[in-house]
Amino acid sequence: MGAGQKKKGDPLRIQIGGIEGRQKQPLNRVTTTKYTWLTFLPLNFYEQFRRAVYFYFLIITIVSFFVNETISPYVSLIPLLFVMVITALKEGLEDLSRSKSDKLVNTARVTVIRNGKEEVINSQFIVPGDLVVVRNDGDLPCDLVLLQSSGADGKCFVTTANLDGETNLKTISVPPNYVLSPKDGLQGKDFIVCEPSTSDLYSFNGRLELGAGAGHGTGDGAGAGAGASDALPLTIENLLLRGVRVKGTDRVVGCAIYTGMHTKLQLNSRYTGNKSASSEKYINRFMVALIVGMVVVVVVLYLIERHKETKVVPTMPYLGPPTNFNSALQIFEDFLSFLLLFNYMVPISAYMNIELYRIFGMYFMHNDLKLYDEDTDQPCRVNASNLNEELGQVNILFSDKTGTLTKNLMKFVNCFVSDKDFQLQNTHLLCEATGEQFDLEKLDTEATVFFEALAVCHTVEVSERKRMSVVLRDRSGTIWLYSKGAENAIFPRCKACPLLKQADEQITKYAQKGLRTLAVARRTLTEEEFGNFEVLYRRANTQLSNRNELIRECYETVEIELDLLGATALEDALQEKVGETLEALQAAGLKIWVLTGDKVETAYNIGLACRHIPPGSKQHFIVDVTGPEELLARLQEIDAADPECADFAIARFEMLRRLLLVHGHYNSRRLAFLVLFYCYKNIIITGCMALFQLYNLFSATNVYNSLYLWLFDLVYISFSFTYLAFSDKKYSEETLLSHPELYKRIAHNRQASMGVFCLWILNGFVQCFTIFYFTYAVLNDQNVLFNMGQPASFQTFGTMLITVIVIVGNLKLLLVARYMSYLNLALIFASIAAFMLTTYLYNLVQSGELYDVYNQFLASLPLWLFTIVCSAACLLPDLVVRVAKEVFRKTPPAGKSAA
Repeated sequence: MGAGQKKKGDPLRIQIGGIEGRQKQPLNRVTTTKYTWLTFLPLNFYEQFRRAVYFYFLIITIVSFFVNETISPYVSLIPLLFVMVITALKEGLEDLSRSKSDKLVNTARVTVIRNGKEEVINSQFIVPGDLVVVRNDGDLPCDLVLLQSSGADGKCFVTTANLDGETNLKTISVPPNYVLSPKDGLQGKDFIVCEPSTSDLYSFNGRLELGAGAGHGTGDGAGAGAGASDALPLTIENLLLRGVRVKGTDRVVGCAIYTGMHTKLQLNSRYTGNKSASSEKYINRFMVALIVGMVVVVVVLYLIERHKETKVVPTMPYLGPPTNFNSALQIFEDFLSFLLLFNYMVPISAYMNIELYRIFGMYFMHNDLKLYDEDTDQPCRVNASNLNEELGQVNILFSDKTGTLTKNLMKFVNCFVSDKDFQLQNTHLLCEATGEQFDLEKLDTEATVFFEALAVCHTVEVSERKRMSVVLRDRSGTIWLYSKGAENAIFPRCKACPLLKQADEQITKYAQKGLRTLAVARRTLTEEEFGNFEVLYRRANTQLSNRNELIRECYETVEIELDLLGATALEDALQEKVGETLEALQAAGLKIWVLTGDKVETAYNIGLACRHIPPGSKQHFIVDVTGPEELLARLQEIDAADPECADFAIARFEMLRRLLLVHGHYNSRRLAFLVLFYCYKNIIITGCMALFQLYNLFSATNVYNSLYLWLFDLVYISFSFTYLAFSDKKYSEETLLSHPELYKRIAHNRQASMGVFCLWILNGFVQCFTIFYFTYAVLNDQNVLFNMGQPASFQTFGTMLITVIVIVGNLKLLLVARYMSYLNLALIFASIAAFMLTTYLYNLVQSGELYDVYNQFLASLPLWLFTIVCSAACLLPDLVVRVAKEVFRKTPPAGKSAA
């Protein structure tokens, strides 16, 4: 990236002002698209054909053009093309949206300082080394090292909501003692040496080498370049990341270091591979079962056909001269004829509908106003729609405490100082034990020192060290080191004294109230100690590798023999409805783990306060366990398991209740219904094909007109059940929220088990037998059914079958639906009407196989009666089952409406 970069891991050397080698630097262009206009079709089709089902249908379609005319090749080709076009259209529109977003970002106008003058350019033309000007409420176009700020003390404030969702202001500072000269944009005398960009948003190591005489080496270490000894350390506190927004600061100037696809934000946004939902397992199982069933049917029918050809066909000379049935080509062609006939059993268009269902599910969650946080203007974000149904399969919840269960707003409540426990009341300290009250402005010396330490140590302690320290010199010249942190990090570094035991006991009492505790201490440093520390610290702070370890070792030399000053207790209030949410999720069967770095007593009492620990529950304490074997053994005792993760973002913890119990429940049930109904309807239509082979000498003849096979999956019985799958609700939202135990009923995909699948397939077989033999009975003995005395033709037989199949398949939705709207009803009857209309129009074509067939069908009273009676006979068992379920169904009470 930098001009001096030779290898991927080498440090970057960037000239402030970007005078040298600007043309060689990478631009700030962001590209998040997957395709270009030239690569879209080949890449997209390649990705689609990586699916085994798509590739199988491609082979079947190709083969169908070269074998006999058992079934039109277009029966396979049209659904395949339709599904692929819809999928490609979806992918194309999503990529086009990304392209438009990229264009907005890349063409955003930004101000840079080049050759000592301000210029306004497109964001994409920023290069490393450019001085970028950002004003209040402006977004950062790339990663910058802050060099100048109009704020006090060279500081500026930013919000990082686009990075980590946090809305509180964070402080970024100009490197200490650095002043950006107006000539820097002309001379480029200073250089930034830093590590290559990484995806870690919370780490950055670099140094700012001063002066025109700075060396040009790229090595790391104190001797790296002549200017390494005259360098300022750069940390994450000096880095403005792309995506953050400047707040409360009129103007800042920063030097671009990471641009375009190399910014930390972009490295975190890169594609890391698809995540697979557990639903893929049962979908694959169902597809395999259908394929195995299809192969079994094909093999059985082929073997029977071979028997008929050798034993029966020779006795029928009117069929013409016998063919050579034993030739390899004839065997291959006969087998493929059956395979082509029954490949309709595998529902390829199901994958298209699954994608559509997931898009709609994402839309429902994104637009759910009860998952929208007005304060942060944040709706529910779905980053992986293919995991929608996984929200109904969560059984373990891992949650952080601070900022997730709590508001992350620390309130000073108590302190222990001068051997006494004080409670803060407005601007006074109250000692509850003695009733004494002290004004903050009139404290004794010991208490004053304690609060001075709090004022000096005002940042968050480093998580690895569990403490933070500050070194300063007071007006009298005395050098002090102040430390603040967790008591287990501060107490071992303090001098032994009675105050240690008293403070430890008081901290335990604070923790038992659920308060967060910190210990405060200090010591003096001699000039020699400070001199040695300063040399070590400056050397460590300019390293690009192992900087944190070196700084930690440096602090260990002075954080000893501390004098304990006291302790503080802070309250981090719980978010609204955290207790109700945790109770509901536990009732739903989830095992909940809350991660915290608090004392055991603090964690336990917060667990009670937020109802994470139910009253009367069995308690297990695992303390000071560091070995993985011992920890695993202890976890197995309490039936622990591995966590599951999902790519969804919500603003408040309480929304998790609705996300899982409502959307998770609906998504899991709806997808299961979608897949099961697809399998069921394909069994009906192909089952009748198989039964017809018993009466046509197993000749692999298709009983349906090709028109019906083209439109069955796309029109006749597609929109009606797909919309129902998108919108059906077995329980209302209020019932699901007030009865979280209903969540257990969908755990482990119980609604899509092999048992449930077999029941749907059995139902399909029963109905296909009913439809076929009702039709066969009507035509077998007396097939003069038309008003003019004509007998029914072969095309009439197929039309009678498909008519009942379409009617039964659509009306069955009325019996399985739990939530039926007017739109559902309209789509059901519109699908039946679409079948009748297309059949009628095709029967008007004189050259068509259905010419005048449907006219006679519609004019025949016996066929109308047959259609009604046969449809009723098919649906009667479903009706009986529905009534029985309603009679014996245990319906949960309505419950209170939950927000």
